Amino acid sequence: MNRFFFILYGVLILLLLIVTPFDLAISHALAHEMNGASRAISEMVYVPPFFIGFFGIGYYVLRFSHKQVPIWFRVLVYLGALVGVYGLSYMFIRSMRFLPYYLGISPFLILGMIIGAYFASRYVYKKRWFEFDYLASIGMGLIVFLYFVVTHLKRLFGRARYYLVVDDESLFTEWYQLEGMVYHRDFYSIPSGHTTFVSIALWFIIVVLVLPQIKIKPWIVIVPTLAWIAFQGYCRICLGEHYITDIVFSVLFTAVFMHLFYYISKYIREFLAVKFKI
Repeated sequence: MNRFFFILYGVLILLLLIVTPFDLAISHALAHEMNGASRAISEMVYVPPFFIGFFGIGYYVLRFSHKQVPIWFRVLVYLGALVGVYGLSYMFIRSMRFLPYYLGISPFLILGMIIGAYFASRYVYKKRWFEFDYLASIGMGLIVFLYFVVTHLKRLFGRARYYLVVDDESLFTEWYQLEGMVYHRDFYSIPSGHTTFVSIALWFIIVVLVLPQIKIKPWIVIVPTLAWIAFQGYCRICLGEHYITDIVFSVLFTAVFMHLFYYISKYIREFLAVKFKI
């Protein structure tokens, strides 16, 4: 797994160095009008990461709700599950707010994700793949972390979105000179929220790389996952919301923290097993 991430870091850093001098030119070349269907597809970025979050909740409920677990811990698990489902549902609906016609089916999407994630977690639990004791927490932790941190980073950087620069190219070179926090989405270009969230799908790659029990060749998961992330990043450039440097930086940002969350989650799980026999 480490080898995959270090290769990914190298490729992304090299790509960032190559495209930075041509950032605006590449955006000019790629940006074009997208119809409603294309924009809807670009918003589907939110489904995989939230599915991962609901999966983690379902797994922990199954894993730590049996009688052998201390009652205080079971109560914490149930309360955490309720808060988690409510929080993720709220975050998902809010993330889809720029597609008004989507709000009508958001509850059905959420219900479908919860049901699908529950059956997936039950399958994993029955297989006794207890590596998910720490793998399941990565997606949930990243969703919460990225949701709040990325929002504040956008305000701190204050970079003008591409559609503003088309009319005033001075904004392209002066964005880093803004003082203090900005509070308007026209200046929320970096990091890309959509791209950071779609990059949570790297979790699927971690799973196949650290679980030899899964009889799937890693490339069967790696290639579609990276292609999905690249496609979503391309859509954000096409829509005039971001530059290519925003996209590459956002993938790198998520990958670094996912790698870090993997080791943090693993350490916490090992600590709980030793300290509390859980």
